[in-house]
Amino acid sequence: MKKLSLFLATAVLTIALASCGGNIKTTATLNDELDSVNYAFGLASGSQFKQQVFFGEKDTTKLESFYKAFLNGFNANFKKMSEGKMQQLNGTSAGMNLAMEIKEGFIFGDSAWTAKKELIKKSALEVIKGKEEVGGFTMATAREFYFRINREKRDTVSHEMTPEKLDSLNVAFAIMMASRYAQGLDSVKKVDFAKGFKSGLSITNEAKKYKVMGSYIAAQGFDVLTKNGLMGDSTLTLRSKALVAGINAGILSDETIMTQEASFQYVRQVSEARRQAQILKLYGKNIEEGAQFLVENAERPEVKVTESGLQYEIIKEGKGAKPAATDKVKVHYHGTLIDGTVFDSSVQRGEPISFPLNGVIAGWTEGVQLMSVGSKYKFYIPYPLAYGEQGAGGSIEPYSTLIFEVELLGIEKQEPQINISNIDLR
Repeated sequence: MKKLSLFLATAVLTIALASCGGNIKTTATLNDELDSVNYAFGLASGSQFKQQVFFGEKDTTKLESFYKAFLNGFNANFKKMSEGKMQQLNGTSAGMNLAMEIKEGFIFGDSAWTAKKELIKKSALEVIKGKEEVGGFTMATAREFYFRINREKRDTVSHEMTPEKLDSLNVAFAIMMASRYAQGLDSVKKVDFAKGFKSGLSITNEAKKYKVMGSYIAAQGFDVLTKNGLMGDSTLTLRSKALVAGINAGILSDETIMTQEASFQYVRQVSEARRQAQILKLYGKNIEEGAQFLVENAERPEVKVTESGLQYEIIKEGKGAKPAATDKVKVHYHGTLIDGTVFDSSVQRGEPISFPLNGVIAGWTEGVQLMSVGSKYKFYIPYPLAYGEQGAGGSIEPYSTLIFEVELLGIEKQEPQINISNIDLR
């Protein structure tokens, strides 16, 4: 069974749950924005659940079993599932996954290569418990043997499979699978994981499988949302009643409080508003001071402003050619922040630099095209034409307005790119 998180499952629940709909709460009292966000996020997620059939399953009884376990598991996690219980649940899921992997009874899809289920289960459980060598294999030698046999099968017309080799192949397969499941577990966690793993290997009842899946997805999802918050925002904490009621409403198409479309729109609005608030908190000073600087700078008579918002003044006007965006130019430059802090300077290094003009920040691409060879200009570049929201390393913070003195020394035509698709080679 693949590891799934609550709202990003690779396949999601789709069922009207008509038979038990009357017992599932789809409305909640929304007292503040956090309640509303939880409800809208749940409704949007529940609506997505409906879009596909969960693992292709159409049996209503199984799906109800899954969803009830999902809700129970999700609500239980608000009371905080113990680490041991969480590891047991992870182990049960992994055990079920391995049982599903060998369900067909063949290895490599070859009916002559029988999967020995009990041998695989026994070997895998030993690895989960921490045994470093099983059946004469370590993890490294198991992988080497497994893939060597696979290559021989692929490349050899008649490949002999002895009983001994088949046993080894089964053990190697078990080691590889179990090592993947147990990756990152310490000795304490392995004990609980192994308990669940052993239980998962023996589960054959379909209803129980769906119950485990529901609990597992709920636990994984809760863990993700607890660590990261709704929409990855740690300040948007979970509220059980509103979130679960929203999920139910989405699955049952109950639009009493909010429509599906409205839920998506509201979640986007809240996410963007909080993103902007965070930006202002971290970089508001850069934005405000940069904007004020440009307003005042534009009032100076020697400063010109282009349609894009780029500001420049001419220190020296040359008489040479002007470059195109596709040209390679050679320049000397001196770059500072608006407070005078130098962040980069070819002048200080004593060595000019050449680069394709269409391969730099937008303010440079636009500004240098205004210059003739021999010119020296000073550019005042707003953050959208500079390094924008990302900034550049430690020296240039996001949303920084930049100042460059640039001297255009020369134009170097770039080598034309040959398109071989247009050449007739006949």
